[in-house]
Amino acid sequence: MSDLKFRVSRDQGPRTTYYQHDDRDERIVKFKSNGNGGGRRRRRDNHLKQPDGRSAFYDEEGDVQMDADIEPSRKSRFVPYEARGGFSRGKNRRQQRRWGRGCNDGGYNQRNDRNSRSNSNWFRIVIPKGNIADKNTILKILAQKSQVPFIPFNFVYEGNYAIFHVEGRECAKAIERLNGEISFNGIKMTIKIYPSSQPPEVKLDDFILNKIKEVMSKRCNMDAKTLDLSSFVNDIDLKNNGIYISLNRQIVFSSIIELIEGNIPDLVSLNLTDNKLTSEQLRLLKKLKNIKCLLLGGNNLRSLNDLDSIKELSLEELVVSRNPLCDHNKDQAAFVSAVRQKFPKVVRLDGQELPPAYGFDVEPETILPTSQGNFFSDETVRGIVPQFLEQYFTFYDSGDRQNLLAAYHDQAVFSMSAVSFLKGGMSAGNTSSNQFQTTYIHESRNLLIVKPLSRRQKLLRQGKISIISYLCQLPKTQHDPMSFSIDVPHFSNSLLTVSCSGVFKEVDSKPGTPIRAFSRVFILVPQGAGFCIINEMLFVTHATSDQAKTAFKVPAPTPSPSPVPPSLTSAPSALDQEQMVLMFSQSSGMNIEWSTKCLQENDWDFHKSANVFQEYNTKGQIPPAAFIKSI
Repeated sequence: MSDLKFRVSRDQGPRTTYYQHDDRDERIVKFKSNGNGGGRRRRRDNHLKQPDGRSAFYDEEGDVQMDADIEPSRKSRFVPYEARGGFSRGKNRRQQRRWGRGCNDGGYNQRNDRNSRSNSNWFRIVIPKGNIADKNTILKILAQKSQVPFIPFNFVYEGNYAIFHVEGRECAKAIERLNGEISFNGIKMTIKIYPSSQPPEVKLDDFILNKIKEVMSKRCNMDAKTLDLSSFVNDIDLKNNGIYISLNRQIVFSSIIELIEGNIPDLVSLNLTDNKLTSEQLRLLKKLKNIKCLLLGGNNLRSLNDLDSIKELSLEELVVSRNPLCDHNKDQAAFVSAVRQKFPKVVRLDGQELPPAYGFDVEPETILPTSQGNFFSDETVRGIVPQFLEQYFTFYDSGDRQNLLAAYHDQAVFSMSAVSFLKGGMSAGNTSSNQFQTTYIHESRNLLIVKPLSRRQKLLRQGKISIISYLCQLPKTQHDPMSFSIDVPHFSNSLLTVSCSGVFKEVDSKPGTPIRAFSRVFILVPQGAGFCIINEMLFVTHATSDQAKTAFKVPAPTPSPSPVPPSLTSAPSALDQEQMVLMFSQSSGMNIEWSTKCLQENDWDFHKSANVFQEYNTKGQIPPAAFIKSI
């Protein structure tokens, strides 16, 4: 077999094969076993050159080694230590499937950047065994040693890996240079850099939600009822906290809408420019019924049909410039007409005033009447209603609201609603806000927020005993009568409607508690020589800056010496006493006899009786017989 040789012609013509021994001086091909499965060895050898310049395919004798099945000119150039097919084997291959291809050594190179899915400017930083150090320690050391300042986004731990994202190639390169240069607990840290499309979604925990609220509060103008969420992902406060929150992610946008619904339900202007929004996010905007101005420039809206989900909004100003849909609308007149078909009330489009639409149903401009301080539908009640309110709030602020029991009808109904807004935006997490939350918000019957019917029914106080019991639980107050604005929209022989709004302060509250604003609507019906309340709605919120400045500045006039009607000061009637006994028996657990005794000894003061019962029951001074009820 050793004598069998092939001659290979030097020219480019057809090769000639000889089947006998030939000693001519030609390039000779020898059958040499590479001992490594055929073609694998050539990837190591085909890049080498002999000292005389000949290719490594020729050995020292000038013979071509037959360890390849293709011509040398067709072979790819060898790259030392390159992973075959872009993947390595074993553990590294598993890591590549997890973190991405082309980064075996954890280094950044242009080839990896070109092969990235999106050619974006984001990079994922992966630190194996990074779980041996806490987040602050890792980031502090990296920031001290890095030659380029960087902002870490969405730092997380996954198993033994510490992972975060940075934006910018220079930042990534600077961190890459620290590979093996830092150590924790005596262990040198490996730092791997991978191209990334963008930081992954993060869980909206309490910390992130609170940061979102702070940013929204900063961007909210409560006086103008506007909210600017443009380029939300680039907000400097979010970046400084390493938070990457993109509004084009459905869970994030849904949370934003819920915050607006719960805190700024009367929002009229919303700026969502440059947030990469699609029609999926726009569907949630229909919940904001009061929006008049909507800025959607610089998003990913493909066609005007993407706006169909918000056609119910009564928009007066709309911006959709710099969206893909603008590329399909070359005819401006047709574009304006199409927008007006969806939003007939729009008068300003993409920053340009629109000409008036042609039509025959245009009404003349209405001149509004001059605002009045008080309004009385009938002059006969001008003297009655102020007197009633003066007496009511005198007893309400006296500290013993039990005296108001006779002011309510036996079947009276009462509800309270509250909204918490502070100057500059949404309510802040301070002590006064927490107190307002506990006292008013938890018991608020705001039908836009309280959805379950059972909860609505529970927050509706029915019967004067239940109403007075709840009023006694509210903080002690002092109202400013000079701030009152009184309206009487309806008056008849059988019904009187009174609306009163103004400000008050809580007497026993901590310093710094803001002035409150209120609005009370009373429905009065005749009873005896006076009136009684059959229905009342109370609304409480924070006073505006103007209200707070003028509150309690003007001294109230001295009350008139007119006698107080007996209906507000008389002792409870026999029917009232019976209802109070039943309610006190249910709340205390005592029988009718002992409940009656407790109320009688405390002058039928329900609140005082409850405190006395609690004190004696705690000391164990109430006999067991008081809790035995007859069958």
